[in-house]
Amino acid sequence: MKGTQRPDFRDPDFVPPRCPYLACTAHAPGARFTYRRRGNFVRKLDGERVQRFQCTVCMRSFSSQTFRLDYRLRRPDTLAPIFTALCSKTTLRKTARNLGLGRDHVARRMRLLGAHARRYHERQLERVADLPERLGARFQFDELETYEEHRKLKPVTVAVLIEQRTGFVVHTDVETLPARKPLRGAQKKQLEAIEAKEGKRRSGSRRAVARTVEALERVARHTGRVEITTDRKASYRAALRRTFGDRVQHRRIDGRMRRGVRNPLFPINHTLARLRDLASRLVRQTWAAAKRRAALADQLAVIVAFRNYVDGWRSEPAVRQKTTAAVQLGLLPRKLTAAEYLVWMDPLVERA
Repeated sequence: MKGTQRPDFRDPDFVPPRCPYLACTAHAPGARFTYRRRGNFVRKLDGERVQRFQCTVCMRSFSSQTFRLDYRLRRPDTLAPIFTALCSKTTLRKTARNLGLGRDHVARRMRLLGAHARRYHERQLERVADLPERLGARFQFDELETYEEHRKLKPVTVAVLIEQRTGFVVHTDVETLPARKPLRGAQKKQLEAIEAKEGKRRSGSRRAVARTVEALERVARHTGRVEITTDRKASYRAALRRTFGDRVQHRRIDGRMRRGVRNPLFPINHTLARLRDLASRLVRQTWAAAKRRAALADQLAVIVAFRNYVDGWRSEPAVRQKTTAAVQLGLLPRKLTAAEYLVWMDPLVERA
């Protein structure tokens, strides 16, 4: 810093939406919250000034940094490159090697980014849940199969729900599947050891489908008739009828139909194919497969946020560069850069 020039405030227009402390009565959304400014400090990391505040309810102080995604991170500069790598079919180990980091560092950042992606996505869906037909009335969903640790012994199902016109990903859900049989002698012993440690592995497909249909009901609660296209899996029809009754118009397509742009399931098939293309864990027959399905869920949340709000995957290059599914649906006025998306931790802090 040259001469007596003072550094700029990092977030000059920041207004705290609530007290950040859980024990304070002003922490809950909609609660009465008042504050006052209480000085500032200069960050050693980048030399920028940060405004401090004091909650007049609990009298504890905080700053604009308290609400940022990089709060208390020693290496905030690694957030953006790791976010990009997670959406570029790069393994955690390779990402760590490329950035000169430890693999545990990348894994911790993925958990942070996954939690942030869920908060941000849920906030966007909450904003439109009470607006009629903001997400339209036409949806598709399906499941893809992958695995954790072992392809035959620990398969996993991933349910994905999209808005049909734009491909906006509304919900993803990860659940277990039973071991694929028949098994060889050595694999039987491996399965016995796994079941002794983790319990018998059962199909969670119905649970994943039920939660996916519940997510659809939340975003389509004010839509009169809901049109959804799936393949002919019986559990889909039962879950939809149970939740929507006569409101649902369920179009069932033979899953064996030739895939291509003329297939009515092309939007969801294309989405699942792109998920496999963006996540190294979903590549078929790969040594990059997930070791834990919770980590797979984290990476899927990151990729969904990337696809919905930061970068589209439309087939037309010019469209892909200018818009995202969230922009086409009217959820955001423009597509976000990675830096804009990775600013705030608190979902109540609105982006400009």
